[in-house]
Amino acid sequence: MGFCLFTLIRSGILTLLLNDYIKRTFPEEHEKILINMSLKFIYIFSKFQIISFKLKNQIREFAEKKPYLKKILNDIYKNEITPVTENDICQIKGTSMYIKYFTKITDVDFVHDDNCFYILSDSINSVNNCVNKVVLHTLLYTSENYEVSNIRFILLELKYKENTYKINLKSEESNYYIVNNILDKKFFIYYLNNYQVCNLTENDINNITKFDIKLIDHDVNVRELEITDDKFIIIKKDEYIY
Repeated sequence: MGFCLFTLIRSGILTLLLNDYIKRTFPEEHEKILINMSLKFIYIFSKFQIISFKLKNQIREFAEKKPYLKKILNDIYKNEITPVTENDICQIKGTSMYIKYFTKITDVDFVHDDNCFYILSDSINSVNNCVNKVVLHTLLYTSENYEVSNIRFILLELKYKENTYKINLKSEESNYYIVNNILDKKFFIYYLNNYQVCNLTENDINNITKFDIKLIDHDVNVRELEITDDKFIIIKKDEYIY
């Protein structure tokens, strides 16, 4: 914002100086030149506004797919970026993620297959900028009929290739403690990639058969769990199911 204001002031001063020079040097042609310059300036400024608007939207859409980028952009341009007032839903399939904004989820027209799932972000009803994240396996859902869970894990760690990664289901920006959210293999692959915990390639994903999970739950029970295609965690209102 400061840079744009400085550029505008500098351009205005140069324009005034140039106008004064032309008026004194070419008094008869001054008006014609001034009109032509004004029209060109308006045209160039309008083109710049259009390009700037398109670029800003492209950056916003890309950043919305990556929460860590969204946070960086919000921190840098928090006075310039207009907060998203619509909800959004991401279709996740392997390393690919596609985002759409909506007011009615019935208007979302993703092509579904069994290898994908969805993350619905309820931005409209966020509390202190913390957005509830609803994990979906179909699009037969609305943003009004989910419940926030009462549980919070004390610790959730995932082991992959001799490395251990901390999984945080609740942060200042997002909350995955939603009733009936399924934390399965696809979800943890999404989490590792989307939050830049560990970058997985398509080849990595194709070779993952399981994740080993260490969990200290809300009742301080320590558990070692195995996440596979058939074994997963389901968040409930006051408990979880494995």
